[in-house]
Parts: sequence; C-alpha cells; structure tokens
Amino acid sequence: MTIITKDRKSHIQRTEFDVSRFNRFVDEIVKDSTKQFQEAEIDEFKKVIIDQVSLKESIEAEKLFDLIIRESNDNITKDTPQYTYLSASSLLRKLYKKASKERGFDYKKGYGDYYSFVFMMTEKGLYSDEIISAYSEEELRQAGSFIDKSKDRLFSYPGLFLLNKNYLIKGYKNEQMELPQERFLTTALYLMKDEPVNKRLEYVNEAYWVMSNHFVGLATPTLMNSGRPLGSLSSCHILTMADSLQSIMDVLKDTATFSQNGSGIGIYLGYLRADGSWIRGYKGRSTGVVHPCRLLNNVAEYVNQLGARKGGISAYLPVWHLDIFDFLDLRLKTGSQERRAHSLFTAVCLPDEFMRRLNSRETWTIFDPYEVNKKLGFDLNRLYDKKKLQEGEIPNPIDHAFTYSYRIAEQSDLQLKKVIKATDIYKNIYNARKTGGTPFMYFSDTAARKNPNSHAGSPLGSNLC
Repeated sequence: MTIITKDRKSHIQRTEFDVSRFNRFVDEIVKDSTKQFQEAEIDEFKKVIIDQVSLKESIEAEKLFDLIIRESNDNITKDTPQYTYLSASSLLRKLYKKASKERGFDYKKGYGDYYSFVFMMTEKGLYSDEIISAYSEEELRQAGSFIDKSKDRLFSYPGLFLLNKNYLIKGYKNEQMELPQERFLTTALYLMKDEPVNKRLEYVNEAYWVMSNHFVGLATPTLMNSGRPLGSLSSCHILTMADSLQSIMDVLKDTATFSQNGSGIGIYLGYLRADGSWIRGYKGRSTGVVHPCRLLNNVAEYVNQLGARKGGISAYLPVWHLDIFDFLDLRLKTGSQERRAHSLFTAVCLPDEFMRRLNSRETWTIFDPYEVNKKLGFDLNRLYDKKKLQEGEIPNPIDHAFTYSYRIAEQSDLQLKKVIKATDIYKNIYNARKTGGTPFMYFSDTAARKNPNSHAGSPLGSNLC
C-alpha cells in the first residue's frame, strides 16, 4: 500500500493512500475548473494517476497535484483545450493549501483577512511600509472585500504558472505567501495610494476589477514590484553612452541598477569612436563598439532580477557608424565568439538619407564619429531632417540638417571612412535578423519629426518598449 506523507512542520504525518478520497479530491478540482468533462474521460484520467501512485512505496501529498497537472497537460490538444483549466484548477488548489499552511486560514472559505496579510508581509519586509502608511486599517479591510476568489478560475495553466513563478511574492525560503488576487489588489492599492483620499478606494476597486478580469495586463515591473520595498515600476529607460571611459562605466552601473529593479534599457552607442580611431592622439588604439557591447551583454546575464528573467538590454547604433558591420554580427552563431553578445538586443538607427540610397541602389559612406566631430566641427548624432527631402530638392542646413552635414562629411578628406553599397548593409541587416532576430529598426528622422517634446531635443534611440 502506498503511504502519503504530509509535512506538518512539527512532524511528518503518514497515512495510507485512500482511492475513494483521492477520487473525491479530483472531482472537486474538476468542479472548480468550471469546464465540462465527460464522466468516462475523468474516470480514465483518475485511473491513470491512481496506477502511477500505486507503483510507489510513498509519495508526498503535494506531489499528487503535480501528477494531476502533468496528466492534464498531456491531455491538452486542439480538440480538448479545457484541460488547461483543469491543470490551472489543480495548481490553484496547490497554491491555496501552501499559502493557508503558512498563513493559517481556511482556503475553502476565501483568501483570509487581507489587512492581517498586508501587516504580516510588511513586518517580514516582503511589502513596502508605504501601503500601511498610506491607508488606514478600515480602508485596507474595505479593500480586502474587493477580492473575488472566483476570478482565479479565469486563468489558463500557462498564465497561472507564470504569475506564480515570476510575480507572486514568496517568503525568504520560497514559502507560498501571496495568492493571485492579492497580487492584483496590492498592485492597485500601491498605484493609487497618492490619489485623493475620498476617491482612491473607488479607483482601487476599478483597477482591481479590470486586472482580475484580465481586461488589462500590466508591464512586468509594475505587476512584479508594486507593493515591494524595492524595484522600479517602469518598463524601460533610455541611456546614452558618451565617448569616454568614465561614461561607459557609468552607463554600465546605471544599466545594472535599472535591470536589478526590473526595467529594460535602451542604450545609444553612436558617440563611441570606431575601431582603429585615435586615443590621446595615437591612431589605431580604439577597439570600437564591440567590447562595450560585450560588457553590456554580461550585465544582462548577471543582473537577472532575482532569477525572474535575464536583463533586457538593447543597444542602438546609427547606420553611418564605421563599426556597423561588426555591430550587426554581434548575435551571430558563427565567427569568433569573443566578438559576440548573444544576450544583447541590437538595433540600428536609419535616417531618411540611407533609405533613399537603399531604394536607388546607391553607395553609402560610414565614418568614425570622433574624427567627423574633431575635423569638421559637427556631430552627426545630434542632427536630423526636420522635413523630408523632396525629389530633386537640394538639402539645406535648417530643414535637412542631417542630410546636409552627412553629404559634407562624405565629400571631406577623412582617414577613417569607407564607401560601400547601401544594399550591402541591408543584406547584413537581413542576415542578422534571420539568424538572431535583431537588429530592430529605428527610423531616426521619422521619430525625431514626430517627437512631441522636440523643444527638449531629439530622441537618439529607443528601447525595448
């Protein structure tokens, strides 16, 4: 006879496996899933699991949930999608039992007292004290009444699995503390805490309602970090790496900090001098953008947001930069792996002038930004075309600043420049996207023209959002 073991914290309880009790247990899970199943198929479903359990000398009670989930997932097909909700129902029951054991409430009657839960989580340092400080006990008890446990039945298995794995707050020993509707309500309370006192609970109720009904899905950092003592609520930030060692290291530090707090980052690299450029007057000493990209790649892998996910970092380089071909190769599987950055997302900034030349199959010139700035006195990174250049129109420095200056640089006597076919760059972009999924395409002149904050400058690049 198979022995079922249960960890009661003070002791291990051992009981014989009761088939009739297990059948009732599975029937409850099926009923909670709110989906229709044929009695014969559920009988067969239970028989398969009972046979598996009977082959074991002993098994933890918690593992029974895993067997149900595994068997249910194996039954999911195009014709039987309802099994994903049976898997979700089993996982929910598992989460309820684990949380109720830690917190001491009867999960069959609901979620337990929300105010006591928030107070306990704050004392443990798992919640920020801002919620307790912002809301009174009466307000938190009223907010707790908004929780609708039945909304848990809306989850499919993949959605509930990911919510539990990445978003629900666990104890320091990975104890199950938070449940799905508590994550939604806590998020709503945290986001609305600074609203007018006479209105904010109304806003909390509305925000909770749309989240619990899955009408709105929040950005990962917002849902993950709301109510926590640390973490950003913003999904993405944009940084610019200036052409100095200090700036490169400062950006690495800022990138790690943003990534630690759950945000993605877009980093513009167009100011960096190219491979073979001058350092302190010595030509050929610069190693270009590849090594800063590899440093960013290591940050993305190392700062992994408490194991929830790798950092999301995208690097932007203008298509006129001399290192553009090395940059496009960063995510390729072939070639020297010392010049690859597989965890870094790449993106290219494409001005109007490049697209015109690509369409007409003309040549394109790539430069070292340091040499252009040093010898010609202007910075291509800061320029964009305020108006589209019409066919046959001569660019002027006011309306077509980038195109006007680019053509001057193209005709100038520069040591570090290279004339290529515009189609050659496009071919490399195509191959990189085909094999590595990137680069993303950022149309820099178009973005600058549509920028509603143009009085504050033009956006050099974008980010993962």
